[in-house]
Amino acid sequence: MTRQGSYGTWSPDGNRVAFITTRHKVTLLEEIPARGGRSVVWYRSPFHPAIPAQHVPAVPNLVTLAAVLPHNQGLLYWFDPGSADAADGQALYLIKAPGQHPIRVGGTLTGPGYVAVSRTGEFAIVNGLNRYAWQTKTLELCSPISGSCTPVRAPRGELTLDPAWSPDGHVLAFVEAPASPAAGFPQPVVARWYATHTLWILRTPGTAVHEMPGSKGATAPVWSASGTPPTWSGITGADQPGNARPSRR
Repeated sequence: MTRQGSYGTWSPDGNRVAFITTRHKVTLLEEIPARGGRSVVWYRSPFHPAIPAQHVPAVPNLVTLAAVLPHNQGLLYWFDPGSADAADGQALYLIKAPGQHPIRVGGTLTGPGYVAVSRTGEFAIVNGLNRYAWQTKTLELCSPISGSCTPVRAPRGELTLDPAWSPDGHVLAFVEAPASPAAGFPQPVVARWYATHTLWILRTPGTAVHEMPGSKGATAPVWSASGTPPTWSGITGADQPGNARPSRR
């Protein structure tokens, strides 16, 4: 039997580890107790003989694990039946229990910063299938119960991205930036776009957002363990703290 596996992803409580394996050309999404025991298969990828990429012994990016939800609420994973280049993103799915039918929640780029899970199980995704960070990116809040997602409101022509939850799971920091039609990644284009970023705060449940003053050029917000206002890195510097301005609804 041919079996190849991926790195594991821990559950928030540290009691479980989810991982991807490939056996007999079938990709499996599995979970195992941290203290040992038998693994449980949550999802088996369908095999499509007409797709040449699925005939190789191990398809490395057919299924990619995104996150383990807390309180046994499910797993998030990206799926690409053609094992194509993931540069433009992949469909993101929620599966709530082993063997259940997966729910497609959106399409995102694969990697850090595009899916953020709170300690309550609510998760945020940066929805939008496009390799350019400055095109077709919308921050959405998603329910672990229904898998339905609601966009965070932003002015027309603005993108929302870089979600980061506070430690208590009730406040979301994110970045807002203007959309751009620019193609390619010349350094001046990238630098100019990042310099337009601003950092915003959303308290859930609710829709009012608050801008962090002095956050021009912010990216990758990070909360402290105590839940004090997030710091961020950006074009103008790194690890800069701030306090929220009045709301925009």
